[in-house]
Parts: sequence; C-alpha cells; structure tokens
Amino acid sequence: VGLSDPFVVVKFGENRQKTQIIKKTLNPRWKNQNEFQFDISEAGEANPEFVFSVYDWDLVGSSDIIGDVIINLKDLQDSKNHNRWWKLVPSKAETNEDIGEMRLTLQYSAVTILKDESYDELFFVSFNLNVVYFQ
Repeated sequence: VGLSDPFVVVKFGENRQKTQIIKKTLNPRWKNQNEFQFDISEAGEANPEFVFSVYDWDLVGSSDIIGDVIINLKDLQDSKNHNRWWKLVPSKAETNEDIGEMRLTLQYSAVTILKDESYDELFFVSFNLNVVYFQ
C-alpha cells in the first residue's frame, strides 16, 4: 500500500471548508485545532448534516476521494464534546471494505446574532482530527 497526501473537506449545506494537506502518510494528524463556522439558517435541509470527506491530493489531475464520515447536526446539539472514532464510509457504493477511521473531537456552540434586522443562529464546530487507514 502506497502513502497518501490526505486532506479533509468539511461540508455543511452549501458551505465547504478544508484542512491543509498532510504529505506522505497513512495516519495523518492535523496538529492545530481547526475551527470552522457554519450558519444554520443556510443549511436549507430538514436534517442538516456535516460531511467530512477525506481526499488523497494529487499533483496532476483531480484529488481522489477516500471516504466520508456523515454526522447529523441534531446529534451535536446537546452542547457536549463529542470525542470518538467514526468509520470512514467508502465513496463508491459497490465496495464494503473497511478503509479506515476518523477521530473527531467536536464541540457545538450556538450564538444568536442580529443580521440585517433579523436574528440568525450561527454555530461553531471545533474539531481535532486524525485518520487511520486500514491496510
């Protein structure tokens, strides 16, 4: 098994944010805490979800998707820290193999702000993550 150059894209509704690339590893660790801000009102879904997609960066061509972790917003709204391993789900439906796990430490924090004469609820999701690929 060769090494990867992984990075993670975090999606919530139409909002996408990404981590830096960690080069040449099958066990990436993002040492700095990543803090992303998402606006709940822009999710536009009855059950909004976070999608953490792990990619293998390629110098030439597009990056290859390795797998996803999907977490529903309502599972985070108890305002507790969530620190656990989630199984990476392969992006290709035809495979059932175990490809790895992602450890996420998530914290939900909601704030209400006045925006354009109406109130919007924003929340912050802070996370530390590392990924382990199964070989």
